[in-house]
Amino acid sequence: MAPRSVQKLVESFKEVTDLRDSEATAWLTKYKWNLEDAVEAYLTQTSMNSQGQNFLTQEQKGSLISLFNKYKQDGEDYIGIDGTIQYIEDLEFEVEDPVVLALAEFLESTQMGVFERAKFVNNWEKAGISSIHEMRQKVLEFQRSLENDEQFLKKVYDFTFKFLLDNNQRTLLKDTAVEYWKLLLSHYFGEEKMSQWCQFINDEWQFAITKDQWQMLFLFMSEWNQKDNFIESYDENAAWPSMMDTFVEYLRAKTSS
Repeated sequence: MAPRSVQKLVESFKEVTDLRDSEATAWLTKYKWNLEDAVEAYLTQTSMNSQGQNFLTQEQKGSLISLFNKYKQDGEDYIGIDGTIQYIEDLEFEVEDPVVLALAEFLESTQMGVFERAKFVNNWEKAGISSIHEMRQKVLEFQRSLENDEQFLKKVYDFTFKFLLDNNQRTLLKDTAVEYWKLLLSHYFGEEKMSQWCQFINDEWQFAITKDQWQMLFLFMSEWNQKDNFIESYDENAAWPSMMDTFVEYLRAKTSS
């Protein structure tokens, strides 16, 4: 068989099954390069393996893969920036909406504006979802959870730190941190508290933000949210980072002036 014909069969098999080149080639070889027989055998085995689980039918899996292919970068195995923007618009959300971070966490994205094929297909399949309408309903569920479920919000918040880092970067620029603190936390913890914190960072803090500082801020805000006199009774000897000590001093000084 000519190399071009082989590659065409491999690509056709991959579009339906979401397998890698080597796996697709193995299935096609086993079924003597009969595309229809190889695909049917693969889908039958996949269906048998997923019995009793919240996975998709063969037809739904095909629809999900077709949906991925609609948005994916030409010649690549991922959805890039342009495809991501179109995907978010088709879900009827703004790219700047904080729920997009929840979607990125759900799809295990490792880079802004990029969704890998395997994670996209596998995670939506595990959720039993294969259409844009169903995906929108799931994202609306994420949105409600961001607004009302502190543990869900924390999961997305913790994910966001690493998600925002460039390659080999270990700390976050403070301007970037401020932008995403406002985006993620203002609704849940209140505009006033987040405005005071971000003003402190802009006025007084001269350093990049570490992972520990990022994570501890959420706990600090949670404590502050639960106790009306938290700032007044704040204990500098507790196990808060010095960053929080400095903020409390800053806030007390502003309040007393």
